[in-house]
Amino acid sequence: MMGCALWIWVLLAVALPICHTCLLFGLKRRLREHEQREQRFQQRQARFEQLAEQQEQWFEQREKRFEERQQQRFEEREQWLEQQEQWLNQREQQFDEPNRSSALE
Repeated sequence: MMGCALWIWVLLAVALPICHTCLLFGLKRRLREHEQREQRFQQRQARFEQLAEQQEQWFEQREKRFEERQQQRFEEREQWLEQQEQWLNQREQQFDEPNRSSALE
């Protein structure tokens, strides 16, 4: 009986530190894995925020270019209309001059 109790104490004396060490290493490993996951998450979060900012800037630039093109097209149309108006005025003058001279005669 005493020999059996002694073996139990020996096993506990050897097994408990080993189990304790295994548990400690396991906890440390889990902690390390958790920290690595947290770090990857932070990196992905930072990358996502960076991409969101880039996308926002891209949309702002696109909107600005669109407005500039609209303004340019408006100015081109205004210029074209002025040219057409000048052309019409010249044509009217060309037709009015012969009519005036024949009316004076």
